[in-house]
Amino acid sequence: MPVAEITLPVTLAVLGAGFLHALWNAMLKSAAGEPLLDTALIVAGSSVVALALLPFVAFPDRAAWPFMALSAAIHFAYYVTLAGAYRRGDLSFAYPLMRGVAPLLVTLAGVAVLGEHLRPNAVTGIALISFGIMLIAWFASGRHTASAVRWAIANAAIIAAYTLIDGAGARAADNPWSYAFWLMFLEGI
Repeated sequence: MPVAEITLPVTLAVLGAGFLHALWNAMLKSAAGEPLLDTALIVAGSSVVALALLPFVAFPDRAAWPFMALSAAIHFAYYVTLAGAYRRGDLSFAYPLMRGVAPLLVTLAGVAVLGEHLRPNAVTGIALISFGIMLIAWFASGRHTASAVRWAIANAAIIAAYTLIDGAGARAADNPWSYAFWLMFLEGI
């Protein structure tokens, strides 16, 4: 089977999205207020932006709505655990730990629950990148409380859950843009 080539625009879009994600997490951690309230304000703002974009995307297929409802609820838990992790741990520890553990959990769940078949080199790559990120987190920011670890790992599990649900939902919607914008709008509510 031929291997698809990743184009420069796709690479730049992925890097740009990663930068923006890390930026909003850094802003959240460094804000003077309560992390959960600050998160709620960010989500509300994204909901307003999504509302403005809804006229430009198709209405999601009926099959996608249960996924969106479940994902919106799980995202609420994500925001709660994110705020909890940032209250108890440094950004340089919590963020990489959450983002390093999540791909491993998605891979394990994809194989065990969804019957995904990955090549050994893909599994090795995921494991090496994830463990590398976790090692950087563990050693880069000094001492960590058990509470910070628990909140970050709980957040990683939630990231894995919404990743799998949103993947299925976007496929069910028949249009990933439609699914994403409607989900962003619903999350703010």
